Amino acid sequence: MNILLWIIRVIIFSVILLFAINNTDPVILKILPGFPELSLLGPLVVWLFLAFILGVITTFLILLPSILRNWKVSKRNAN
Repeated sequence: MNILLWIIRVIIFSVILLFAINNTDPVILKILPGFPELSLLGPLVVWLFLAFILGVITTFLILLPSILRNWKVSKRNAN
């Protein structure tokens, strides 16, 4: 079973690595349309990775109050 999990992990890593290698074309990220000085140039995979990380951080910050509330309740119930 452990070998099967490692094989799945290697396959997923390989797919993500191939996706990153194939998406290295430069892309212009326009922060505000109509202002060419507010644009950034970088590889597509970097912008996709940053969007993913920002989504994870935003989700964590939105869920943080309920996580802390549940943590306090479970800590109180443990005593």
